[in-house]
Amino acid sequence: MVGEFHGLYRMKLFYNGVQYRAIYDIQEEKVRVLVLFIGKREQVYEKAKRKKIAKK
Repeated sequence: MVGEFHGLYRMKLFYNGVQYRAIYDIQEEKVRVLVLFIGKREQVYEKAKRKKIAKK
């Protein structure tokens, strides 16, 4: 991803005909995937910005 979300990943999800996106980070040193935010496609990036979701 780019901008504020550089270094993070996204996944497309579909449930009951609605598109969702998950924003997540892969922490290889701890062998885990950390899901940071899930929301409807139309709003997910704006809501994640408001919650200050970014790779640190």
